[in-house]
Amino acid sequence: MMKIALVLIILQAAVASRGRAASHLCLGTCTTNDGGVKECTFTVKVDLHASELGYYTFDECTGTNPTIGMEVGVTYKFLQYDRSNYMHPLGFAYFPDGAHDDVDELEPTIDPPSATAKQVPCSASAGCPAPMYFQNGEYLGTYSNNAALVNVTSGEDNFGLDDYEPKFFHPANTWAEYGEFMVALK
Repeated sequence: MMKIALVLIILQAAVASRGRAASHLCLGTCTTNDGGVKECTFTVKVDLHASELGYYTFDECTGTNPTIGMEVGVTYKFLQYDRSNYMHPLGFAYFPDGAHDDVDELEPTIDPPSATAKQVPCSASAGCPAPMYFQNGEYLGTYSNNAALVNVTSGEDNFGLDDYEPKFFHPANTWAEYGEFMVALK
């Protein structure tokens, strides 16, 4: 599974204050509802000609493997509707190459690398940041840290990946008949 390393941004000003422009970050297409809740979307495709196995592209960004920026507390939806996503389920890790390089992925029971000894580990309650996997609008897991999508849970560690990922390796026609795949992350 190809992985995307997350670039979490809290304040773009902090990046700019170090003399680096934040303009190279792709922030997706974002909307804010009347209640002030912000949601951003990335439309995922795979450029199969960009490398041996292909590279991710996003309609909202320029080029292959762009650097995406994400704000803490915002819901991000990654739409894997395009047929180019076949054989390329989206996964998230704290560092480049994720499971391919044996580094921690975002899962309910894996503490972020920024966690300190003074903090209560989120892994104890299966409450660490993790993606939530959907098929045709139906959530495939039981874990949730996002009340806007599914009631928040505690002690649940199934975030849907084990149901989502295998379908990407079924025959292409079968995969296409499964409908729309989407990953949400907050």
